[in-house]
Amino acid sequence: IQNKEPSSKHISLCRELHTLFRVMWSGKWALVSPFAMLHSVWSLIPAFRGYDQQDAQEFLCELLHKVQQELEPEGTTRRILIPFSQRKLTKQVLKVVNTIFHGQLLSQVTCISCNYKSNTIEPFWDLSLEFPERY
Repeated sequence: IQNKEPSSKHISLCRELHTLFRVMWSGKWALVSPFAMLHSVWSLIPAFRGYDQQDAQEFLCELLHKVQQELEPEGTTRRILIPFSQRKLTKQVLKVVNTIFHGQLLSQVTCISCNYKSNTIEPFWDLSLEFPERY
């Protein structure tokens, strides 16, 4: 289905994800080649170029970060041009991505001399959890 290299200078992960999901969920084909999506990832996320084995969790974080950058209305140079009619939908997609995958981690350091507490809030895309030994 996706057998040609993207011809546009403006490669968009959002557009390629949308196309790939639309083709996969259509049910028309038994096999789907994600070549255009792979090419977009290679172009936009240099750490994932080539055929080396990569960490899936790191890939998901990078992919979500790039998708968020493309969809955010301001403050990034890597935005895609979104037609006015689809901006409401874009806001909804951003809200879903942020609600499901994004969070803020509060870390607090307390000085043992004066008991001053320093708070730092950091955004995260994933949490590392430890499993009990029995698992």
